[in-house]
Amino acid sequence: MTFAVGPEGIDRIVHADVFTHVPGNYQGGSTVNAGPDPDDRPASDPVRLDRGSGCDTEARRGVRGEAGDRSRRRGRSDGAAGRRTGCGTGRADGGRMSGFGRIATGAVGVGMVAAGGLALHAGTAARRFERMVPQDGTIVEVEGARLHVVERGQGPALLLIHGLGGQLRNFSRILEPLAARHRVVLVDRPGSGYSVSDALVQPSLADQARSLAGLIDALRLDRPVVVGHSLGGALALMLAIQHPERVGGLALLSPFTRPVEAVPPAFALLALRSPLLRSLLAWTAVVPLAQWDPERTASLVFGPEPVPGDFAVAGGGALGLRPANFQATSADLAGANAAASDMVRRYAELAMPVDILFGAQDAILDPERHGAETAAQIWGARLTRVDGGHMIPYTQPETVAAWIEAAAARRRDGARRP
Repeated sequence: MTFAVGPEGIDRIVHADVFTHVPGNYQGGSTVNAGPDPDDRPASDPVRLDRGSGCDTEARRGVRGEAGDRSRRRGRSDGAAGRRTGCGTGRADGGRMSGFGRIATGAVGVGMVAAGGLALHAGTAARRFERMVPQDGTIVEVEGARLHVVERGQGPALLLIHGLGGQLRNFSRILEPLAARHRVVLVDRPGSGYSVSDALVQPSLADQARSLAGLIDALRLDRPVVVGHSLGGALALMLAIQHPERVGGLALLSPFTRPVEAVPPAFALLALRSPLLRSLLAWTAVVPLAQWDPERTASLVFGPEPVPGDFAVAGGGALGLRPANFQATSADLAGANAAASDMVRRYAELAMPVDILFGAQDAILDPERHGAETAAQIWGARLTRVDGGHMIPYTQPETVAAWIEAAAARRRDGARRP
């Protein structure tokens, strides 16, 4: 999970002036002349009575009470005569409803203006995030997606998959050390970073695995060791289970491997099952909430280790706040438990080398449940613990790079179940 920007603050990234609407900069709408307000009609403008009203019936019959007739001549607006005779002038009742209507219409209008302003703010912020964290690599078209990919180095292949709400820059601190001896491929998962799914909805982990299998074929990777962090670890497992012939081994960093009963507090904002609510929140509340308390989520994700000050840019964290990325991340979270339930039953099928690395103080995923219990189900799997939290690829790059090198060596040594 990397849905965080760091304490340097989203305030440095998104400034308050984007709340100010500048007509010359607005590209998304037009002005519509709706005509005069019907409630502002002159007093001489007749107000039609309900044809079913008692007063109208009496008028047609020529039956007028003295009080009702007098009220009509005087044009009284308080409707007192109407209350005595069981009918009103229509003008008085209409006046009361008009006042209520103005209030209701005003409230709706204010809400629409506020929502429109927040949506404009979210769009402006998204473009700013993209300028800060531009596309680093190339786009590779595969089945079901257009994947953003960065490649470095030569040698045995490593395919690195980021976690929930993340982006390929999450691995920026281990890219160059690994590229000294390997062909390293970083990829944005479909719906994350600059990768786009062809589907109208966020693809399941199984569908994402199919796209990554297509990427392995498109880049002619020879049975790479697949490195997955957090939810990327679950995707690496799914890829190995569904396409074992394409995977040489697994190196899983703080992986999500089993269903969880409760969503971690850091993910509470993402726990939405309704696509409509995801869209509404993404376009209205996400950026203001990040501005309001930028350190809270980041500290939960990185803790107990300090949040690196450069993570929003160098680690790609800012891109996770874009509306489309937020919606994809929320959908990934909603489908994670079902995917994990399916995978747990098939862990015993894995015949390739599997290594798991966990920060012992991980506050997002329990190292015992997602590490030890999973390693016990997989033939030959090895679990290593180090002091640290959930974001060890970014906080402990030297340790993690050396560990991945060792896991890749097992693949080269041909360690597979007989």
